[in-house]
Amino acid sequence: AGRKTRGKITGDITVNGHPKEQRSYTKISGYVEQTNCQSEDLTVMEAMEFSSFLRLSQALDEKARTAFIETIIEMLDLVKVAHE
Repeated sequence: AGRKTRGKITGDITVNGHPKEQRSYTKISGYVEQTNCQSEDLTVMEAMEFSSFLRLSQALDEKARTAFIETIIEMLDLVKVAHE
């Protein structure tokens, strides 16, 4: 997502075979540091809700935010475990 500021990053980044354009790339991607920063006590839905408050516009109402989260959970085939 172009947000990594530490370490050395080398190589070419392509999206569907095309060179990455930072402006559009940040709109379609996310970066998650590989540390255990998510609480193991949260359900999948709760973790997604928390992430949505960090990443999505605060102008988005609760109904739209919930619909967006549910769509992502369906896309990731996590419906059966969403509340676990």
